[in-house]
Amino acid sequence: MAHKRWGYSNWYIFWHTSDARTKEEELLAIWHVADKNAPVFSYADLKYIKTVDDLKALLNLNIPDDEYQEALQEIKLWLQDVERSYE
Repeated sequence: MAHKRWGYSNWYIFWHTSDARTKEEELLAIWHVADKNAPVFSYADLKYIKTVDDLKALLNLNIPDDEYQEALQEIKLWLQDVERSYE
Protein backbone atom coordinates (compact mmCIF):
# COMPACT_ATOMS: atom_id res chain seq x y z
CA MET A 1 0.00 0.00 0.00
CA ALA A 2 1.41 3.38 -0.99
CA HIS A 3 1.39 6.09 1.64
CA LYS A 4 2.68 8.81 -0.72
CA ARG A 5 3.05 8.86 -4.50
CA TRP A 6 5.10 10.94 -6.91
CA GLY A 7 2.09 12.58 -8.56
CA TYR A 8 1.30 14.86 -5.63
CA SER A 9 4.45 14.64 -3.56
CA ASN A 10 8.23 14.52 -3.90
CA TRP A 11 8.05 11.30 -1.87
CA TYR A 12 7.14 7.78 -2.85
CA ILE A 13 6.57 5.95 0.43
CA PHE A 14 5.12 2.46 0.53
CA TRP A 15 4.93 -0.73 2.57
CA HIS A 16 7.56 -2.88 0.91
CA THR A 17 6.99 -6.56 0.29
CA SER A 18 8.87 -8.90 2.58
CA ASP A 19 8.74 -12.26 4.30
CA ALA A 20 8.41 -10.56 7.68
CA ARG A 21 7.34 -12.77 10.53
CA THR A 22 7.46 -10.03 13.16
CA LYS A 23 6.57 -6.37 13.10
CA GLU A 24 10.24 -5.47 13.57
CA GLU A 25 10.96 -7.09 10.18
CA GLU A 26 8.27 -5.19 8.26
CA LEU A 27 9.70 -2.83 5.62
CA LEU A 28 8.88 0.69 4.46
CA ALA A 29 10.37 2.16 1.28
CA ILE A 30 11.07 5.89 1.64
CA TRP A 31 12.06 7.35 -1.71
CA HIS A 32 12.51 11.04 -2.53
CA VAL A 33 13.06 12.57 -5.97
CA ALA A 34 16.29 14.17 -4.70
CA ASP A 35 17.71 10.84 -3.55
CA LYS A 36 19.66 8.70 -6.02
CA ASN A 37 19.17 5.73 -3.71
CA ALA A 38 15.97 3.80 -3.07
CA PRO A 39 16.21 3.16 0.67
CA VAL A 40 14.06 0.63 2.51
CA PHE A 41 13.87 0.59 6.30
CA SER A 42 12.54 -1.90 8.81
CA TYR A 43 10.05 -1.20 11.55
CA ALA A 44 12.96 -1.68 13.95
CA ASP A 45 14.86 1.11 12.13
CA LEU A 46 11.93 3.53 12.11
CA LYS A 47 10.27 3.05 15.49
CA TYR A 48 12.76 5.47 17.07
CA ILE A 49 12.31 8.18 14.43
CA LYS A 50 10.27 10.77 16.33
CA THR A 51 11.39 14.15 15.00
CA VAL A 52 12.42 15.86 11.79
CA ASP A 53 16.00 15.92 13.10
CA ASP A 54 15.91 12.14 13.63
CA LEU A 55 14.72 11.68 10.05
CA LYS A 56 17.33 14.09 8.69
CA ALA A 57 20.05 12.05 10.38
CA LEU A 58 18.67 8.86 8.83
CA LEU A 59 18.13 10.10 5.27
CA ASN A 60 20.72 12.89 5.02
CA LEU A 61 18.98 14.72 2.16
CA ASN A 62 19.31 18.39 1.32
CA ILE A 63 15.58 19.16 1.31
CA PRO A 64 13.34 21.58 3.24
CA ASP A 65 12.12 20.68 6.70
CA ASP A 66 8.49 20.67 5.52
CA GLU A 67 9.32 17.79 3.19
CA TYR A 68 10.90 15.89 6.06
CA GLN A 69 7.78 16.62 8.12
CA GLU A 70 5.60 15.20 5.35
CA ALA A 71 7.60 11.96 5.38
CA LEU A 72 7.60 11.82 9.17
CA GLN A 73 3.79 11.94 9.17
CA GLU A 74 3.68 8.99 6.79
CA ILE A 75 6.18 7.03 8.84
CA LYS A 76 4.04 7.53 11.95
CA LEU A 77 0.93 6.34 10.07
CA TRP A 78 2.79 3.31 8.77
CA LEU A 79 4.03 2.40 12.26
CA GLN A 80 0.42 2.52 13.45
CA ASP A 81 -0.65 0.31 10.53
CA VAL A 82 2.02 -2.23 11.41
CA GLU A 83 0.95 -2.21 15.06
CA ARG A 84 -2.67 -2.86 14.05
CA SER A 85 -1.70 -5.70 11.74
CA TYR A 86 0.09 -7.52 14.58
CA GLU A 87 -2.70 -7.19 17.18
